[in-house]
Amino acid sequence: VVAIVDQRSQEACIGSYLNELDNIPIFYKHTILDATGTKSVKGAKIGQVDPDGRIDLSTKRWLECDLIAISVGWVPTLELFYMAGGKTEYNKARSEILPVTSPSHLYVAGRAAGTHALNQQIIQGKQIGLQAFNSIGSEKDGLLRKIPTVSDETIRTSAHLSVPSEKKQFVCFCEDVTDQDIEMAVSEGYQSIELLKRYSTVSMGPCQGKMCSMNAIHLCALANNWTVQETGKTTARPPTEPVALGTLAGQKMEPAQLSPIHSWHVNRGAQMMLAGLWLRPEHYGNPRDEVLAVRERVGLIDVSTLGKLQLTGSGVPDLLERIYVNQWRKLRLGKVRYGVMCNDEGIILDDGVCARLSDELWYMSTTSSGVTGIFEWIQWWLQSGWGCGIHLTDLTEVFSAFNITGPKSREVLRKLTSCNLDSEEFPYMSVRTAEVMGVPCRLMRIGFTGELSYEIHCPSGYAMHIWESLMQAGEEFDILPFGVEAQRILRLEKAHIIVGQDTDALSDPFSANMEWIVKMNKSDFLGKRAFTRITAEGTKQLLVGFNMDCPDIVPEEGSQIVSKKPGKKMEIIGWVTSSRFSPTLTQAIGLCWVPKDLGNQNGAPFTIYLNGKLEKAYVHHGAFYDSAGARQHV
Repeated sequence: VVAIVDQRSQEACIGSYLNELDNIPIFYKHTILDATGTKSVKGAKIGQVDPDGRIDLSTKRWLECDLIAISVGWVPTLELFYMAGGKTEYNKARSEILPVTSPSHLYVAGRAAGTHALNQQIIQGKQIGLQAFNSIGSEKDGLLRKIPTVSDETIRTSAHLSVPSEKKQFVCFCEDVTDQDIEMAVSEGYQSIELLKRYSTVSMGPCQGKMCSMNAIHLCALANNWTVQETGKTTARPPTEPVALGTLAGQKMEPAQLSPIHSWHVNRGAQMMLAGLWLRPEHYGNPRDEVLAVRERVGLIDVSTLGKLQLTGSGVPDLLERIYVNQWRKLRLGKVRYGVMCNDEGIILDDGVCARLSDELWYMSTTSSGVTGIFEWIQWWLQSGWGCGIHLTDLTEVFSAFNITGPKSREVLRKLTSCNLDSEEFPYMSVRTAEVMGVPCRLMRIGFTGELSYEIHCPSGYAMHIWESLMQAGEEFDILPFGVEAQRILRLEKAHIIVGQDTDALSDPFSANMEWIVKMNKSDFLGKRAFTRITAEGTKQLLVGFNMDCPDIVPEEGSQIVSKKPGKKMEIIGWVTSSRFSPTLTQAIGLCWVPKDLGNQNGAPFTIYLNGKLEKAYVHHGAFYDSAGARQHV
């Protein structure tokens, strides 16, 4: 520290504090006149202040320094006092705004009351504490009389001092308000401090006037030829401290949605998790056992949260051709097809399957979190001229859905239905309407887990009946219920994406390695124009699978993929979107975004930055498990 420059006299300063600053010169009754330097501070010019507050320019001197720290004086934090109805006055002798009258229930002590010496603050604190104690009916007057009174102290804050300068002089550093801005505002009719504040924005920045309010009041008084008391102070309003917008927003009035068999999950010890607005079982104790049960025997998961939309009308195929990127007109009755929806910019919105139940009846499945948006989105297109007599109905809560999956799933379901489940009669990606335990259901043979699977959609009123019947029928094969965590591991082993986790607001089917689903030979559909540009320009990133060089290391989702070249800084080139340890493969696997040139090379090595270390991984194309898909076609 080169020096301390204080415009006050030595008697007006806190001597005990300044005495501790050994070997640091202190210039009392001085102020800074100018800062020198261009790109950085080189020094400060200081001058002496006479008793009348004028600057003696003949006493100027220069101090070499590279930083100037400025104090604007003391401003009492009296916002709560003002809000409670307290009154203040400006004390010219002390250059402070001090409390003068307080409501009966409010007491002010310490620096807010203008008491700055520590010993006087302790005395005043005792006095105020006993006064407050007495006010609630507990008389301690004897103690109060024993406490000495607070003496008038010599410590003062800095008085307002205007230094002549041809350069800009900033009053409010937060809002870049200068002294000339205030003078101009007053000359234009904004004499009131309240109007001046709003017109010039002085004291409306992050500090809320803590650094500039007193200087602004003094300049306003000077420009109006008023006293500081006549000028007044701006009104204090809550909040006195910054409050997060999330706090003001209050509680989200979106109650969690529950599956019709939620009580069954809870009673069986399921660890519940919030997925969108739905409370779903994350696992029932051990996700590893649940994964292996599906791979080796049979498992059952509650997928009632999936969006379920029903479309009727002769124009449904034309609508699907426009809102999906793949083809639908030739889908035969009783068949199911996977589809991807994109917006006009070619960004992936949602994915799912759609089944054709009859010539004019279609049943669409969407992601759990996307159903509301997709329902409104399709409604918008129907009302924009693509309706053609089409009726759209949201059946998400009308139907419950369960996925029974695993090598023994056909044998379990066969006990409960007369529907022919043989692969020849009910092949993969087909739909049937049949009774299960006497309840009319829609059965879809699809394979998100990569095993022989049947998705059972039943009226929600019969959900518990169907679920318990499936569990009872599967006891012979040691069936296990499995949760979302096991499902995510199973789908990752098949390299199936989750929209919103593995994709974002910039992901298109070509960069997500799903160009196979886009049928550019269709006449028109949402995203086609964007895809024409993308295919011409090419993609920069690719979504690919990866496995780790060390199979036990599972990178956190969101981990950075980096490139480290000799002599250059580490560069972020991608990120991990999904990663889990696969009990089936006994190794860590995942999905990630990498540059296209890297992603096109199956087996190419790359580096993941994890917990301060660089871990090696390899690009993997296709499914990690049963890449030919034989197990789901049996």
